[in-house]
Amino acid sequence: MAWSLNSCTALVIDPSANSRSTLSGQLRDLGIPNVVQCSKLSDARRRLETGAYDLVLCEMDFPEDGGGRRHGGQDLLDELQRAGLLPWSTIFVMVTDERSYAKVVEAAESSLDAYLLKPFTTQVLRERVLNAHRRRVELEQIYLAMDGDRMDEAVALCRQRFESRGPFWRYATRLGIELMMRLGRHEPALAWLDELLAEQPLAWARLDKVRCLQARHQAGAAMQQLKALIEGDPGCVDAQDLLGRTWLGQGRLSDALEAFTRAATLTPGDLRRQQRLGMLSCYLGDWAGGTRALERVRAMGATSKSFDDQSMVLLAVSCFRQRDSKALGRAVVALQQTLDAAPEEARARRHLALGRTLDRLLQRQPEAAVAALAELAADRLEPDFDLEAGWNLLTGLAATAHENLELAEAPTWVREVGLRFMGSRTAAELLTPTVAAVPAWAEALQAAQTELSDTTEQALRHSAAGDPQTAVATLLAQAERTLSARLLDTARGVIGRDAEQLGELSVIQARVREVARRVGSHAGGLPPGLGEQSRQGIRLRVDAARG
Repeated sequence: MAWSLNSCTALVIDPSANSRSTLSGQLRDLGIPNVVQCSKLSDARRRLETGAYDLVLCEMDFPEDGGGRRHGGQDLLDELQRAGLLPWSTIFVMVTDERSYAKVVEAAESSLDAYLLKPFTTQVLRERVLNAHRRRVELEQIYLAMDGDRMDEAVALCRQRFESRGPFWRYATRLGIELMMRLGRHEPALAWLDELLAEQPLAWARLDKVRCLQARHQAGAAMQQLKALIEGDPGCVDAQDLLGRTWLGQGRLSDALEAFTRAATLTPGDLRRQQRLGMLSCYLGDWAGGTRALERVRAMGATSKSFDDQSMVLLAVSCFRQRDSKALGRAVVALQQTLDAAPEEARARRHLALGRTLDRLLQRQPEAAVAALAELAADRLEPDFDLEAGWNLLTGLAATAHENLELAEAPTWVREVGLRFMGSRTAAELLTPTVAAVPAWAEALQAAQTELSDTTEQALRHSAAGDPQTAVATLLAQAERTLSARLLDTARGVIGRDAEQLGELSVIQARVREVARRVGSHAGGLPPGLGEQSRQGIRLRVDAARG
């Protein structure tokens, strides 16, 4: 791994001009010729998203913003790692004073390359940077195996370092466990975690154990461990994230909102956490609180790769609710710019369609509004039409009803959205409030939910009576008709349990694949901004690595 200080590019992130100047001078004294400075985390985020740096020096503490929220370098680091935007070749060094020393030392155990306690000399800086690079050299074979998609080899190398307690074994252990989890090997990952936890009760290892238990469908044990972790350390933000996502998956959206609020409060500079909080607040009807959060997100980084354009859609809905035509127009312009940048993206096209629907309604152009909404509805049976798109379509329909527009197609659209998504409690909690003002539509969603439940129960009765063939045939036929992920998943469950009793299993499996293609891979999931994996983890992205 060829590397030298005089060929490095460095980024200095510090709110103080004097500190930036001092740090840049020290780097140049080390022979680093290319030093870029940033005074704001939002600027640093954009630079790190679009460029490659060998070395980053980042101040831990930044001043409060206008809303009294304190952002920090750890927020930036966590966000970049979760988004996979920080290549393993980049050395990230946190700079701090005595006040934040304990937090930085804790983070350095796994996610940081080094930390520096102010004041420090150029020689100390040199030693820390070179030591961090030594970890790169020590673990190079692991990273090269990952880069070559030889994951078994990478895991084996990590395991060897754990067993020998070689240099940087803790970091390699975390890397190996995370690789195993991403490969779906949760049972051996759990055994490895138990070995590690017997020696050290590390918070990240305890969290990964919860994730492994969840993946093995041991929900009770997972929740017990997660609650114990939070009780012992309420400030463990990744644990709050995981708790929120767990509640989301169970349809307990209010509980999820509480957990996400705690996580966002702990990390006010984390764009993704603030964004998720704002989105869920809007979905649950707290438009004032959700709008405030999303406006902060837009100010933090509307051009960031972490910014989800559904946030702009929700802001457009908020503008419509407030009858703010000028702000709504600006939101539509932003959505148009997103589509112009990626004209092939169906999601961006659907976002713009809803924005235009709302905009034309405020401008009292009903025909144009209906045409825009019809463009969104045209995708409702497509495989990539997900829960977010369903929510957007129902929201557009509710807006037309609010403006006293009657669409002949509306009952059909509502029923189709209901049959596709109302099989999950989470989807039902999200969709039902959108049409609450139109009783006939609310009843249609409820009827769809009942129909899905009745179909499932009827099929399972056949299975219990020893006739899984009829159960699977019924479920697949109805899944194809309704595009319901719940019915498809139930069919898969029956096949997995009663495979030996099924005739022509290969034919059935081919049928499952065809139905799954029509249903889509995201039909049963959460809206993208809510369902993302918000976790710190170890950097696994290697495509941007240099040297």
